[in-house]
Amino acid sequence: MPSREEDAIAQARAKAAGFNVILVTGGSGYIGSHTVLELLVAGYAVVVVDNLCNSHWEALVRVHWIVQQDYLKRGKLASDVPPLFFHEVDITDKEAFQTVFETWKADEEAPSKKPTIKFAEEKKTVKKVAKSVPKDIGALAYKQTFKCKEFTPSSTQALPGTKPTAVKITDVIHFAALKSVGESVSMPLNYYRTNVGGLLNLLELMKEYEVKNVVFSSSAVVYGKGKETNIREDSVQVGGGGTGGGLLTNPYGRSKWMDEEILHDCSVADPDMEIIALRYFNPTGSHPSGLIGEDPRGTPNNIIPVVMQAFQRRRSKVYVYGSNYDTPDGTGVRDYIHVLDLARGHLAALRKLSPAAQPASKMPPVEDNLTSPVSPTFNRRSSKASISSVGSTKGTSIAIQQTNYRCYNLGTGTGHSVLDIIKAFGNVAGKDIPFVLGDARAGDLGTVTADVSKASSELGWDAEFSLQDMCRDVFQWAVDNPQGYERLRRLSMMAQVDPDAVRQIMETVEEEDEESDAEPGSTRSSVDFGSFIRRLSVMTIDDSKYKNVMRKASVAGPHLSSLLEEEEEESEDQNGRNGSFTWNVPFKVDQGEHLPSNPPFNTKNDVSKSPFAEKWGFGANNAMKTKPQAQNSH
Repeated sequence: MPSREEDAIAQARAKAAGFNVILVTGGSGYIGSHTVLELLVAGYAVVVVDNLCNSHWEALVRVHWIVQQDYLKRGKLASDVPPLFFHEVDITDKEAFQTVFETWKADEEAPSKKPTIKFAEEKKTVKKVAKSVPKDIGALAYKQTFKCKEFTPSSTQALPGTKPTAVKITDVIHFAALKSVGESVSMPLNYYRTNVGGLLNLLELMKEYEVKNVVFSSSAVVYGKGKETNIREDSVQVGGGGTGGGLLTNPYGRSKWMDEEILHDCSVADPDMEIIALRYFNPTGSHPSGLIGEDPRGTPNNIIPVVMQAFQRRRSKVYVYGSNYDTPDGTGVRDYIHVLDLARGHLAALRKLSPAAQPASKMPPVEDNLTSPVSPTFNRRSSKASISSVGSTKGTSIAIQQTNYRCYNLGTGTGHSVLDIIKAFGNVAGKDIPFVLGDARAGDLGTVTADVSKASSELGWDAEFSLQDMCRDVFQWAVDNPQGYERLRRLSMMAQVDPDAVRQIMETVEEEDEESDAEPGSTRSSVDFGSFIRRLSVMTIDDSKYKNVMRKASVAGPHLSSLLEEEEEESEDQNGRNGSFTWNVPFKVDQGEHLPSNPPFNTKNDVSKSPFAEKWGFGANNAMKTKPQAQNSH
């Protein structure tokens, strides 16, 4: 009789039958979650691996719910959305990582005829590899109800009607990495261990389980110093070509460069392996629904989240480094790209690796809102006009690269200054963003933009969104989710520390609510994981319920209240669809300190031994470990 875990795995594989299964490492992060969304829209089943050091699986629940609404807008059924599964695994732990591949490998074919004689020398000891039980994110999302801004369905086209016969991972999109330049200088070994060691684990497992296609999340940082305007892919090449990685100034950049060299070497050693590295510039924006977006822990590395924090009064002003560059307004100019454009670039790369997965026809047409940046015809109307033709690769031979290893820039080809960003965000927000000009930082360049003509011609990909679109969507995310996914993180921590107390608090709150969200005929004392998580999510979304839980938790015991340092007061303009915010210590970032992300657990409670964490896998094995910033940073 199959065990409970074996039954869960069998059910997950049954749901994935008939779909191309894509493994996305770091898929609950900022760029990863938006890419997962586009993959689901395109008709792929997705398996996400993430250690949640800089994200929360709640983003994936919202992703699946958004795609359900997308399908409904097209006249399809929500049940038609491909399945989405999640494994909480660290890619640097090869043994744990292998359990994911073991779960999603092709079924072994039974031998056609059993041998009549079995010789002793033929006996081999085969180590049995454990399997990882996936969390079915779609099952959690089906019964959710989120408040969100109306959005136009994605212009992404569906896959052709032919379905694969085997259930196995066919392709990989690799995001999982550490990405803070400053942190990499102080913690280089962590960066090499994760970014390089994690990739080695992935490639070894891909080889063992015969997965041949990978899209790699690289970065424009591999171009190093001295590369500025209209940077072409062939200005820095792997495999001994170009100027190499000698001009890189930090361990993060060097780790990405090493990764590309390793991938190139693997493509030479195995001609059947197909690899695309995507070097992208400055991602920003969020999904127009306002449900998913960038939720960095600690101090953001990018300018737009900093501008957003100044708008939210989480910092007093934006510090602009450098005002004497040779640019129109003297501030630094960078190539910013909307995260949805970036996600669609990964989808275009994936289809380049698998020609059979090219869309045969478009999904059912939707009414074209010509003013919407996600309009199906927006790409044809406006994107190519924003691409600079300066520094075109026309006539350039890139013979050094193997045909099965390719790299592409993803950007808009157009630069915007820091003051452009501040002004655009202020226009969207309807208020001025305070800023102060300062000295330039050592090593910073005046202008950095991409030549994206290669991606346009070979991948059929062009950026669609403008700077105003990026700022508008970031603003929507900031207004609707002023605490990001932080509320669910806090409730999850409470549940790990004292699940029984949290369950009792939730039951009391639901009983006090005349419009309880409890399912008809269900008992609130149910130990069903999906039901409990849905109730947790409701507490996250409903402002009054959440605050009621917080009040009762503070009364229940100091071991819970110590996790929840949140003021009750709120100002009129600080309310959002999915939460409200106030700040105990104004402008703490200005003091050179990190904003509080997760309050620490009470040291008297061993979370790893929590029955809740043990039974339902809420990160019990990793909750108390100190981790560097962002394995799933993308």
